[in-house]
Amino acid sequence: MTIRHLPEAVFATTQTIASISMPGAGVQDTGVPLPEQEWVVGFLLISMGILLGLAALTALVAIGARLKNQRVARRMNEAEGRWIPRILEALDDPAQVEDVRMAVPPGEREIFLTLLLRFATRVKGAERARAEALAQPHLEVMLRRLRSRRPEDRARSIRVLGTLAGGSQQATLMEALDDPAPVVAMTAARVLLPSGDPAVTQRFLDRLERFSGWSRGLLASTLASGGSGAVPALRSILEDDDQSAWVRAVAADALRELDDPGAVETAGRVATSSEDRDLRVACLALLSHAGSRGDLPVVRSLVSDDDFAVRAAALTALGRLGTPEDRPILASALADDSPWVAIRAGIALHEAGGQDLLRSLQSEDGAHGLVARQVMTERGVS
Repeated sequence: MTIRHLPEAVFATTQTIASISMPGAGVQDTGVPLPEQEWVVGFLLISMGILLGLAALTALVAIGARLKNQRVARRMNEAEGRWIPRILEALDDPAQVEDVRMAVPPGEREIFLTLLLRFATRVKGAERARAEALAQPHLEVMLRRLRSRRPEDRARSIRVLGTLAGGSQQATLMEALDDPAPVVAMTAARVLLPSGDPAVTQRFLDRLERFSGWSRGLLASTLASGGSGAVPALRSILEDDDQSAWVRAVAADALRELDDPGAVETAGRVATSSEDRDLRVACLALLSHAGSRGDLPVVRSLVSDDDFAVRAAALTALGRLGTPEDRPILASALADDSPWVAIRAGIALHEAGGQDLLRSLQSEDGAHGLVARQVMTERGVS
């Protein structure tokens, strides 16, 4: 383009811009038809309006929820001020029980039971009996709550009934073990099992698989709360090779918490014959807690197992059950290929009374010395 043609190019560009910004002015071919431009702008405006509406609705919902929570909290605070002093008086003085329980209006029964539950879980004997007497006329509201669609409502009702019904709702609580919500079934188990009824333990064990995603420790603790009444069913599960390895491991964990020596022989058999790592480790932990030196042949046979987790559990058991002659076995394991096993061996050696051996190994180079120094430092031994 020459300088002579520059004014014509500027004029053409101006006309094009004008045709985009002012319909009908100058050249009309902008590359995008005008009706399509209007549709895009309209779509954007509508989208922005929808988004603003959703944002406003979300804000209103949040404000509403906050106001509701504030009302509930205020109502609970007012109820605490009215009922806690009277509950404490009734728990202390039997003559007050009838007056207090009859003074609760229908609209406050659930709040009253919730407040009463706080104290009922802390008292025993005559005070616990008075707490149950205070609750008795008002438990119907919790029975109705069991029909709620919200699992948390049903779980709370089960806890109240299990704590304050004095055994009168046993059938209802047993049915709750089959509630579709696991949290409700678990709540029922936790209030039922401390009774020590073997039938409760067996029923819960029959349904244990549904809790496979839950913590094994929690499940074992729940089962162990059944005390000696739970032991026969737990032993039977551990002995049954047809049961899943996971269920048997939970049973072994519970028997360990109960420190049951009667399950030790089965634990030794399972630890050496099973192919499931978790089950074998659980059985070795049971041996470690409830076993004796008579179980040492089983333990010693597993300290060189191919599975590092089994080796670690066996070394822990050897440290607790072993004799002074076993300390060299523990010391040699300080050089295990698995750092975790080596540390376990060092801790076991310390617990077995091998401080002098650890002390002598501290000055060595390599894995033995490194692990020995770490264990001695962690145990605060120089």
